[in-house]
Amino acid sequence: MEIISIGAPVTRITPLKKFPLEISELNHVDNVDNVDRNFTLDDAVEAAPEKLAKALAVIYGALDICKDDSRVLFADDFREALQYLYANDEGEYQRARCEIKKHKPSGVKMEDIDAIVKHRGNEEESSVAADLIKLCLESGELYHDGDTDKSFILTGGQMLNIETKVFIDWLSMAYYNATRGGESGYGQSASEQNIKQARFALAGIAKHEGIKQAVHLRAAMLNGNSYIHLGDGTSKAVEITPTGWRVTDDAPVKFWQSSAMQSLPTPSSGGDVGLLWKYVNVNDKDRLLVLAWILESFRPETPFLVLAISGQQGSAKSSSQDKIRQLVDNNSVNLRVAPKSTEDIFVGAGLSWVVSFENLSHLTPAMQDDLCTLATGGGYASRKLFTNDEENIISVKRPVIINS
Repeated sequence: MEIISIGAPVTRITPLKKFPLEISELNHVDNVDNVDRNFTLDDAVEAAPEKLAKALAVIYGALDICKDDSRVLFADDFREALQYLYANDEGEYQRARCEIKKHKPSGVKMEDIDAIVKHRGNEEESSVAADLIKLCLESGELYHDGDTDKSFILTGGQMLNIETKVFIDWLSMAYYNATRGGESGYGQSASEQNIKQARFALAGIAKHEGIKQAVHLRAAMLNGNSYIHLGDGTSKAVEITPTGWRVTDDAPVKFWQSSAMQSLPTPSSGGDVGLLWKYVNVNDKDRLLVLAWILESFRPETPFLVLAISGQQGSAKSSSQDKIRQLVDNNSVNLRVAPKSTEDIFVGAGLSWVVSFENLSHLTPAMQDDLCTLATGGGYASRKLFTNDEENIISVKRPVIINS
């Protein structure tokens, strides 16, 4: 097979054998003259030892096909070839790195390439990833929600989504505490690559060996009872039955909390709903509709409603919407700007219970359809990066509130 190189200074490479070429075979090259003399990486390369010439052939051969198959940039032979340059020829390594940066697919990050070169082959780094996995398995239980295809770990009474920053922060701190000791009393940090490897493994373990159970975001229904997660970093939830309500630490349903989710106020008996209207500027005739929307927002077994607040400038539309959301699904950003695409709408809905947009001067027909789909239940699918036959699917049903 002939591989035509990409970009200067290479013009042509004839590999020593069919790609991919295992760098472990470098010791068995009998004749470096098999390298085509048009192989003009550099005058030094023409006279390079067999290992260097073969490493360069592997690297530039991979660059020729990486646009169509990005996996070659993470294959063992490519990693080992880069590691050889990194350890033995800094100049050629930096030249190869520039070519990789120029020709890699846009979805591949250079920090990931650098990580596999400097860390993946290191046994100590691999052992850190194994320690992280062991730490998680000893600290909690793994769950998998088949409906959303999300994996979780239940630890310290908190359900953490393995794909979120909340989990990364927890794991980083847990590893730091677990490695404390010595004269300094400080612990160790795990690299991004270690954590990424551990997350991949934990997601697979959860999917195949974990507890199969639905994990909800803010509200859930079970056996005719409603459950509302307070989102205060614990498992506390409000259980509402036909005869009353109570705050419990042991709800029969499981909840997880996104990084943007904020806690709801702990309810108390003897409240007066009339106090709400001091903070929410709504006409008397519309107040019952607002209360109905608030109550319906906690009933996921039925279609939700879209609450649209309209009024003149200075009529407290945004502040009223903010107060309403604080009661239902308090968030670090309660009011979001108008979405730019369907993907923006559904990605936000996947991480928040209430979808809330403010100052919407115009909604395209497509966005109107998207909001209706959210309220009644539906999904969004897009092709997963670097694949042809896999999809990222977000299936949600959410209460919607907007103002204009």
